[in-house]
Amino acid sequence: MHDHAIAILTMNAEAAEHNASIWEKENDPEQAALSRETAKSCRAAIEILKG
Repeated sequence: MHDHAIAILTMNAEAAEHNASIWEKENDPEQAALSRETAKSCRAAIEILKG
């Protein structure tokens, strides 16, 4: 039942991690930090769903 939610959260976490490196290259550390925090939150939600 949670498989779809986990898949979506995984995609969002991966995208946020990827975007963080782009923001760093663009010299925008605040946006990079936000992207890393988003990825961290997605990964935490995945762990909760996996229970």
